[in-house]
Amino acid sequence: MALDKIAYLPFAYVVDQWRWRLFSEEWKVEEMNSRWWDLRMRHQGIIPPISRSENDFDPAAKYHVVADMPYIRYFVSLILQFQLHESLCQAAGHFGPLHTCDIYRSREAGRLLSEILSMGSSRSWSEIIHVMTKGRTDKLDSRPLLEYFQPLAMWLSVQNRDEKIVGWATNNEDSALFASWAQGGSAKFSSNLGMLLIPFAAMTKLL
Repeated sequence: MALDKIAYLPFAYVVDQWRWRLFSEEWKVEEMNSRWWDLRMRHQGIIPPISRSENDFDPAAKYHVVADMPYIRYFVSLILQFQLHESLCQAAGHFGPLHTCDIYRSREAGRLLSEILSMGSSRSWSEIIHVMTKGRTDKLDSRPLLEYFQPLAMWLSVQNRDEKIVGWATNNEDSALFASWAQGGSAKFSSNLGMLLIPFAAMTKLL
């Protein structure tokens, strides 16, 4: 589950980070490709497999980039999945850790799901969340996702404490794949779910 959901979050975040900063002219057109790989390294620990330059345009490999389609919807959808899962579990009368919940054959969970799906686009997303959560909130909330993966986060915390710290660093060999990295020297990065969701928390205040 984590490999499917958590591993995807950084990429979903990176795509629109790159688009927004480019549109705001924070970055120059001449550095589009290097900025793309900088974000991939910083948030995902991924480097290009072969040497790249500004003559390449690797972000265009993603359809949403060339079609000018916002990608943040996929990031938000992952947050919403777990918020919905929590609401359905509560409707089913589940008690205990969220990751142990099973709503299979729960009529109550089915009724709630049917109710919110039947609204379609006739109601705003915030109104649907309000109904989904039984009036507790009308906002997106990353807490259920963090709660679901809390056992994994605790396990990783122990592993990082007792074993070699998980992270990634640029080095001369990596920098050779992209000239702009060589100019900036080496850098050490580490990533965790909580840090990734900090910008999301700020973003939801604007929704």
